Amino acid sequence: MTFESESAATNQMRTILDSASVQVFVLDWQYRYVSFNRLHADTMLSTWGISIAVGMDMVHDVIRDDQHRANVKTHLDRALAGANFVVRDDHGETELNRRFYDDHYSPIRTTPQEVTGVVVFAMDVTERVRLSEDHLRLERKVQQSRMLDRLEVLASGIAHDINNLVVRVALSADQVRAQIGPDHPANEPLATIAEAVKQAADLTQQLRAISGGNWASPEIVDLNGLVAQASDLARVYLGRETELIIRPYPEPLFVQADPTQIRQVITNLLINAKEASSGGISIVKIETCMLHVDALVEADACIPEQVPSGNYAVFSLQDNGSGMNSFQLTHVFDIAFSSKGPGRGFGLSAAQAIIRQHAGFIAVDSREGVGTSFRVGLRIIAPASETQ
Repeated sequence: MTFESESAATNQMRTILDSASVQVFVLDWQYRYVSFNRLHADTMLSTWGISIAVGMDMVHDVIRDDQHRANVKTHLDRALAGANFVVRDDHGETELNRRFYDDHYSPIRTTPQEVTGVVVFAMDVTERVRLSEDHLRLERKVQQSRMLDRLEVLASGIAHDINNLVVRVALSADQVRAQIGPDHPANEPLATIAEAVKQAADLTQQLRAISGGNWASPEIVDLNGLVAQASDLARVYLGRETELIIRPYPEPLFVQADPTQIRQVITNLLINAKEASSGGISIVKIETCMLHVDALVEADACIPEQVPSGNYAVFSLQDNGSGMNSFQLTHVFDIAFSSKGPGRGFGLSAAQAIIRQHAGFIAVDSREGVGTSFRVGLRIIAPASETQ
């Protein structure tokens, strides 16, 4: 082969590589660039802000993130040791700009025993990953819908039966109380029965909320007032071990809602925050605010996933408890699921069912060892200045 034909072949190979939709680059033993195609150079510039050149150390001179640098170095060392393999990699600071790649590492051998460098083919598989995630999300949504349909029928029947029993017990206790004097020793156990009846009635309301029935009696109310009322009622349960900090929005936040049900949601979340405490002083912060939503609420988990755009009155509740891992966050609103072992039953399931009936949203963020934050949004009837 003549020198001219060798040069033509080299130029043709360069043209092919620069036209490829896959990043290709070659490094030597010291992680220095020997060659790369145009796509890889463009990607390094957009990702790390570096214009790469032959002879530049990729690991130490190009990659800026320490964790990513350590991962890439580990993969390169493995390939330099003679291994062929593929790893899934990703770049990007947020979910919106994150890109996923399948990186194919192969050693370059001059002899079967001698490795002189590494060639890497990085294929962008972002769309494939997104489609897979969307498919899994859709499949889970269908499964949740079917489960909710079954649970709504079950909860409705249980609520009806419990309500009948509660009424009979309450009436019988009232009849006994009417027949005995105030100093009768039976008054104490009757008071215990009355408290149990009240708790059973509360449970019935939660089951009714889960069943999806139209139990709401909406009216125009100020969310700040509902938070204050629910917090006052919950202080007895929270006890002295819980420091409750309330920061209301400086103006009324008018929403159309069933005040009893929304107070129940706030109370359930306060109880959940109390039970999340791992000992010591539990600090619970409640804030109210206005929020404009454009279809999505940034959160670890949100019901519904797609939130109608508009202005919302929001109350957020943050605790300093043990927090939740990714598995617990995925199932946090499932009926009978508890991140704390034996819990109080249907609290969060009832809360999300009530908010769903009110066409609002409930979102949660959590980190293990740090705590959990819930945000509940209800559509604002009108800006505060127009409602006064």
